[in-house]
Amino acid sequence: MRIPKARHSDPVISNLINRYGLKVTILGAFLGANGQEDGWFDLAISGQAATVHEALLDLVEIDADLWFNTEASDGY
Repeated sequence: MRIPKARHSDPVISNLINRYGLKVTILGAFLGANGQEDGWFDLAISGQAATVHEALLDLVEIDADLWFNTEASDGY
């Protein structure tokens, strides 16, 4: 997932956990030290399918770019 630099001050990953009750594991991340670049995250997200779908829609609303593991058994 790419989080735009304009959203660096927003608790994007924390919101996935707190708002939606999802389990989020950060598998990898790349962030510039000065916050002047986009943030890149490799995440494993699990939860109820409908809740994951809602959370993904919210990520799209903040202009996050999403890539999916096409081998996942539940489609996410």
